[in-house]
Amino acid sequence: MITNRLPMSFILLLLLSMLWGCGGSSGPTTIYDDEGIRANLPGTGWYSLGNSTEGSLVIETWVNPDETMMFRVASDPEEVLSSPVVQSSAVERYMSIVGYPPTTSTESGMLAGKRGIRLEAIQPGNDGYHIVEYAIVTGFQNVFVGAGARTSHWSKGGSEAVEDILRSVELTDQR
Repeated sequence: MITNRLPMSFILLLLLSMLWGCGGSSGPTTIYDDEGIRANLPGTGWYSLGNSTEGSLVIETWVNPDETMMFRVASDPEEVLSSPVVQSSAVERYMSIVGYPPTTSTESGMLAGKRGIRLEAIQPGNDGYHIVEYAIVTGFQNVFVGAGARTSHWSKGGSEAVEDILRSVELTDQR
């Protein structure tokens, strides 16, 4: 017989606190789930700025309530590639359309298990965004998925939030 037992409420509280810490980010999140892409956006109240189009390229942008963070997904629904490889011409076109500065860095990278091209840019001024995006191919289309934080917010937790968002990205439908 064990006489030194912990109260059941303490054990349940301990288990719940351990499970809460396993989610990657603390606190509530907004779930983005569209066009076969799912991501956890930190906090509540994120809203869509709507879709913008340039030719057949569709760009969907979401921001948090104070607009210090952003998330965007872009693709060309009419595009059908002959091979599942990111097209450098599509990356250059996309960078031009969204107004990436000439100082944008590009390198190979992976997002949601897909090899692609990692883009990182800092828009000028404190109201600009420091953005990290990935160009990947899913369903024989170039797809661009990224997140950013206002330049003034980047060193105040923005960079970690951007990385958390990108780590949370899942491809739920291979189109």
